[in-house]
Amino acid sequence: MPKLSEVLGAIVKDISHAQVTSDMVSLEYAKYYQQDALLKHITSPSIKIKNIEVKLKFLVSETSISKGLSEDAKVVASNIWSEHVQTNFIPRVIDGLAKNITIDRSELGNIVKTAIKVTKKPSFDINNILAGKTRNNKTITENYFTAVVKSLPSDIRKQLPNLTGIKKSVREQYDNEFKTLSPQMKKVAIAKTAENFDLDIAVTKDELANADESEVQEISMEIVLEDNL
Repeated sequence: MPKLSEVLGAIVKDISHAQVTSDMVSLEYAKYYQQDALLKHITSPSIKIKNIEVKLKFLVSETSISKGLSEDAKVVASNIWSEHVQTNFIPRVIDGLAKNITIDRSELGNIVKTAIKVTKKPSFDINNILAGKTRNNKTITENYFTAVVKSLPSDIRKQLPNLTGIKKSVREQYDNEFKTLSPQMKKVAIAKTAENFDLDIAVTKDELANADESEVQEISMEIVLEDNL
């Protein structure tokens, strides 16, 4: 079955082609009129398409309607969360834990960034994230955080709480971070899914005649052709 975007595109294309054809015929008539002793004093006929209103009736194919979020959308949302954990969550939590560390805070930030770069990035459960579930990803974040801390220089590690205390801090702050970012990830995922969504439709006379009237959709659009010259 054709896609709605293909049908609308074909309509616009054919209308534009009709204008081109009309212009070509008008040009031929203009040349003919100019060559005739009598007709050259008369304006040659021409047609300009300006505004066209189109009403399209169609049926939506049920099998074409996407259920749930696309895989591309999930990847985009997962990347948002992963980037947030690496660039905001971990540095902020470590900075809060390093109250007694004597080195400059900007220097500590650079050291943490280096530790994050050399630590293997985790694979978050994006389905749980988009479903609003935190348990699995909280554990993944705790383990990732622990791995980053282990990549820090030993003199800094010694000044941080033990791993039990670190995981406690991660758990305490995780829920607030997740609650803040979750709506944004869902919006991005939905928008990404909409970008990739194609609507298959039925538009033939027989298909529409055999359909229940409640299933028939209708859209109206106005097409305006403008001169670019």
